[in-house]
Amino acid sequence: MKIIDEKGRLFSRINIIDLSVLLVLLFSVQAVFFGYKATTAKPSPLNERWISAQVRFEDVDSRLSDLIKAGDCENEQSGRNIGRIAKVVGIKPYDVVSMQANKELIVVEHPFRRMVTMDLNMLCQEKGGALYYKDHLVKIGTNIVFSTAAYYMYGTIIGMDAA
Repeated sequence: MKIIDEKGRLFSRINIIDLSVLLVLLFSVQAVFFGYKATTAKPSPLNERWISAQVRFEDVDSRLSDLIKAGDCENEQSGRNIGRIAKVVGIKPYDVVSMQANKELIVVEHPFRRMVTMDLNMLCQEKGGALYYKDHLVKIGTNIVFSTAAYYMYGTIIGMDAA
């Protein structure tokens, strides 16, 4: 028995061209189906929770410290709120070390720099038992960036509470 007969049929039953078209259709349907599922897959739900942290921002320009107020928010590009100033705890002059003419070191207040301490509410993601704010580990002593539409600041977490 011949695999392909004189009429171009496979095993004298099915035309090779018909089989090719059928296989192309089957593979096309599969590709479209799995391509659709891959592009419309729902993101996995994130384990998110709000925490409250006390953050100290050092060496802040005095003009910027005048802009900071409770209620200022940080938003993602999508517009979702991920951070909010709950309370401005204190704004103090920033201390710097200065050397006098007799080579004695003294601590003086900088005339244009401030140290700002605030209670900050942050939307964190829990991954592997640790909390992350904007993909940065959140714990006492770590640095964060708080950014609003009007300003951004670099600070250090000095205390935390679950909200």
